[in-house]
Amino acid sequence: MNLDFINFSFYDILDIVLVAVLLHYIYKLLKGTVAINIVIGIIFIFLIWK
Repeated sequence: MNLDFINFSFYDILDIVLVAVLLHYIYKLLKGTVAINIVIGIIFIFLIWK
């Protein structure tokens, strides 16, 4: 299997992990509040718009 087009460096993996952790903490902060419903609504409208 030839995967020459996928070149991951350490910084790419670090970036993915940091963004995932950041999104997790933001979700944890907003979970159980009205804000999470607003964020989900905004994302839904954005996806429908595109």
